[in-house]
Amino acid sequence: MQAGDPLYSHVDCPALIMTASGTVTEYRSSCKVPIVHTGGEVAQESGGISHWWKNTGNAVAVLY
Repeated sequence: MQAGDPLYSHVDCPALIMTASGTVTEYRSSCKVPIVHTGGEVAQESGGISHWWKNTGNAVAVLY
């Protein structure tokens, strides 16, 4: 990763991310097709994946 690169690795830090509201698109190293997350969904981040998320909706996205 370089400075300013949005790609983030979960090699040593697994996480659960809940999309509380809005729509975000995840670009993941293990997927050829982007993953769309909407309000109420939970995503698991582990196993050394690298990824980045982008707000692709028309409203503010809230993630926990």
